[in-house]
Amino acid sequence: MENFITGSSSSSSRPIHVYLSLKGDDETCRFIDMLWAALETDDLNTFWDDKKLEPSDSISLPRYCRKAIKQSTISIVVFSKSYASSLWCLEELSKIAERILEPRYTVIPIFYDVLPSEVQNQTNSFESPFTKHEKMFTTNLRQVQSWRSAMKQVAK
Repeated sequence: MENFITGSSSSSSRPIHVYLSLKGDDETCRFIDMLWAALETDDLNTFWDDKKLEPSDSISLPRYCRKAIKQSTISIVVFSKSYASSLWCLEELSKIAERILEPRYTVIPIFYDVLPSEVQNQTNSFESPFTKHEKMFTTNLRQVQSWRSAMKQVAK
């Protein structure tokens, strides 16, 4: 079942205009709630996947997320201290980065309690998660490198 928030006035037939990528933890929830409320209007349909994955879950994004990213004209990535710890977020980020050079597609990074340089250089709260990912994906370091590259690209 598709588990996402698209606003009380939205219907599944409305196109997705804005895709929100975020790590929805207690730290960022109030900010995200306010951001989403400001974005969700009669003219904008905002997609925010609120599904929580467990560490053992597959990192493959479900079809409905890939479709929402592809359908959106704007993606907003909220980089918080815990963003890089989520494989799900990193997969979303990779799909968003694939579209970054497309005409009529806009990516807006928001740096929530982190510096842009921390995100671009993957230091401080971004360093440890990537080290952990590299240990977990020793047979597929190319995947981790693609996440690193996507993060640098979107954070610019």
